[in-house]
This record gives sequence, C-alpha cells and structure tokens, in this order.
Amino acid sequence: MKKIIKFENGLRLAIQTVKSTKAVAIGILVGTGSAYENAENNGISHFTEHMLFKGTAKRTAFQIADEPEGIGAQINAATGREYTLYYTISLSEHFKQCADILSDMLFNSTFLPVNIDKERGVIIEEINGCSDDPSDLVGDLSQEAYYGKQGLGRTILGPIDNIKKFTQEDFFNYQKERYTADNTVISVAGCINEKEAIEIVRSLFADKFTNLELTASKTYKSDIQKRYIESIKTISQANAEFMFPAFKSLSKQSKIASIIGHCLGGGMSSRLFQEIREELGLAYEVYCSQMSCTHEGSMTVSFATDPKNIVKATKAMRKILDEACANGLTDEEIQKTKEQLKSATVLGTESASSLMRSNGMRVLRENRLFDVRRAVKEIDSIKPDDVNKLIKKIFVFSKVSCGYVGGKYGKKNLLEVLGD
Repeated sequence: MKKIIKFENGLRLAIQTVKSTKAVAIGILVGTGSAYENAENNGISHFTEHMLFKGTAKRTAFQIADEPEGIGAQINAATGREYTLYYTISLSEHFKQCADILSDMLFNSTFLPVNIDKERGVIIEEINGCSDDPSDLVGDLSQEAYYGKQGLGRTILGPIDNIKKFTQEDFFNYQKERYTADNTVISVAGCINEKEAIEIVRSLFADKFTNLELTASKTYKSDIQKRYIESIKTISQANAEFMFPAFKSLSKQSKIASIIGHCLGGGMSSRLFQEIREELGLAYEVYCSQMSCTHEGSMTVSFATDPKNIVKATKAMRKILDEACANGLTDEEIQKTKEQLKSATVLGTESASSLMRSNGMRVLRENRLFDVRRAVKEIDSIKPDDVNKLIKKIFVFSKVSCGYVGGKYGKKNLLEVLGD
C-alpha cells in the first residue's frame, strides 16, 4: 500500500508499507541545495545540514548521535545541489522515537554560535579534503566549466570565505526562507501501520510548521557554455571530466540518455571501458553517465590516466563517441543495457531505505510516487531508433566542457582534440 497525503498546510507525506521487512525508514526531504544559493551564501545548505545535528532545545549533539545508536538505528543526512535529506533507518518498533529525533532537529535546532564556530573548522577540513582529492575536485571543476558559477555550477560545500562568515542569524533566516511546509516532503517506507504513521507525522511534523509557503525562487538557472577549467597539481594521474548537453529529469529524453550513458560507459563491457582500459591500457576506470536534474541536465565522461597519456585517452574517447554518433549503438547493446537498468530499478525497491528515497524524491520533484512497474514499462518502451536519434544531440564537441586536475601536459593539444 502506498499513497501521498497532503496536509492542510502544504506538507506532503509519501508513505509505502512493506510487509516483507522489519525495518522502517523515514526521511525529511527539503527542496533546497547549492543550486538555489547565490555567491554570498553558497555553502549554507550544506552547513545547515551539519548544524541540525549540533544541538536542539532538548538534545545535545551527543544525544542526537547517541540516542539512535542506543536503539540500533542509523541516522544521517545528505546535501545535494537540489535537495537536502535527513533520515533514519530502524526497526519498526522504534519508528516514533526516530521520528521525534528528526522532528526535534528540524524545528528546535539552536544554532548556538559556539557550535557554529566548531563546525566551521570541520567543514573547512572537508573542503580541504575535497581539494586534495582529485576525483572530487575534477567533479566540481567540470560542473563549473559546464554550468558556470551559478545554479548547478555552484559547489555543494561552498567557498571557505563564506564558511568563515555565516552567523546564527543566517541559519535561522535560511531555514525560514526555504524549510517551508510546501517545500518539504516526509517520506516513510517499510514495516509500518499506515494510520499510525500518518498520525505521527501529523503531530511531529505537520502541526509544527510555522513557515508554510516558499517565498524564495522555486527555480534556478545556470550559465551553460563551453569552458575549460584546470587545476595543476603534482600528482601521478591526470583526472579529466567532460560534460555534454543532456536533459532534465522529468523528460522522456532523460530516460533514453540513461541508456546511452550506460551503453558507452556504465559497465565493464561498455565501449569506453573496453577501448580505453582493456585495449589501450590507459585508465583503471572510465565512466559515462547522465546527471539529470529538475531544470537542466548533462552527460559526463570521466577517466584518470598518466598526464602524458591524457591527449591519447581523449582522442580515444572522441573516436568512440564520434563512431557511436555516426553508426549508432547496436540493438544487442541497447537491449542488454535495458535489462541491466530494469534489474537495477527492481532491485532498488527491495529495501525500505531505497523506497523512502525514491518516493520522497519523486514526490518532491513531480508530486507522484515512484512506480516500479511504470519505470520498467518506460524502459521497455524505448526503441533502438529512439536511442540512435538522440545520441547525435548529446555528443556535440562544439559544446563540450572540461575539468582537469593533474600535472602539466599539452593543454593546447587536448583542446584541439575537443574542437577548440
């Protein structure tokens, strides 16, 4: 049994009962993240997520961490470019206690200056760690190269200068602005009595909201252009990530593009993996995948190799993509990928945690629950002709952007390969 409940104040509850498990997952999904920030407050969504764990009017930071562990539950959170998620996973008998902890964090966090100052150091170290990790850094650079310094181009962690200046008032104001009833979804999945869950969510969440309507922007706009951004570091590998135009999440094109990305770089038998790793021995890993967001999307190809081989690997990538555009993907490749995506879709519904996330994100984005049968049917409906028509619209090298992290190399030669 699954349904959406919309409370009088605009809060939505996505609920799905699952008899085959003893677990229950509850998540708070808020429609906010770095894409909705500006230059002055970039990083505040992620910082706010951290601060909700740092103490409320009745729980200390230690109690927020210790209480779930005392009942064998997991508690965590994540910030993305479009959403922020807080969640617990527990045995069903502890559902109400877990819901109470999350409710307390959401509505009663104190944002004490002393705790803000402590957490600044934690987040600055997180930023420094990402800057030292070439795979993390190249992802941020490629996002900025393609999307610009706004919208999806903003980093989730934000710049250190912003982290140093956020105040208690900034956090309260940000919560008031974006943590509103109509911009929040509570998602519950697992072994739970539906009536009981609705009443618990009503009393612990719906009845507590004072900020009802989102007054800030519900959309964002990036600055999509062709750019190249590099960070020269003395490391053994060159990390490159290339971004091409793709499609927003609610479009049929995004589903077709998922098949394209998987065929080309989603597994060990994919074209990019077979050529760049198996035949040429230039990289340990090579990926191709679509990032499909509410308003925009992109297709990413990434790999890491010796700096002296970066041009050779990029030429190999271009050769594979050009051939795919010219000759199309085979019916066999497309059918195999469809079977893989269907399996992943179905297997993803076998845990309470996955269902909580899938339903919550779907309700947040398009006000409907995730339907596994519909998802499989949509995959089945895609024809080879659909794939091979669309592939030509994605891999357009006159529009490709690139992020690079690694040692010095022939930058001019690489840009020539990309068409500059």
